[in-house]
Amino acid sequence: MSALFGTLKSCERGLKEPGATILFRIARLYGKSIEWLLTGSEGEGR
Repeated sequence: MSALFGTLKSCERGLKEPGATILFRIARLYGKSIEWLLTGSEGEGR
């Protein structure tokens, strides 16, 4: 899990863009969809 948090810190600082694997792990960890992480919306109403 520490690698995930290290990557998050790098993303927050603008040093790195999160890849698909990291987005998947974050989404699973927090019970959110990858779409929500990227857009802030679950996609309803489109």
